[in-house]
Amino acid sequence: MFRTMGDGAGEAEAHNGLGEVLLAAGQPEDACIQYTVALDLATQAGDKYEQARACDGLGHACQAISGGEEAHRHWRRALTLYASLGAPEAAQVRDRLKPSERRG
Repeated sequence: MFRTMGDGAGEAEAHNGLGEVLLAAGQPEDACIQYTVALDLATQAGDKYEQARACDGLGHACQAISGGEEAHRHWRRALTLYASLGAPEAAQVRDRLKPSERRG
């Protein structure tokens, strides 16, 4: 429906939701596909919140697949976007990037 209406931001939101469902269902590779589509659409639409959401999801999916630096790269981008919007999700991503400080 969003595609028919030409609503790229809405379409990005829908793909982010599909990514969340797939990740929760234990299908991180398929989730990556949905988050990547969401990121492209949100970028084209100029929707920073959905871009951040897609990057955060990509971080989780990459962490589930292989862990490491790729997940952190996506989370750093998500943090930058969330922080620029003043979104509360920035704190969660910040915590994820600094696990040793949480244990401190």
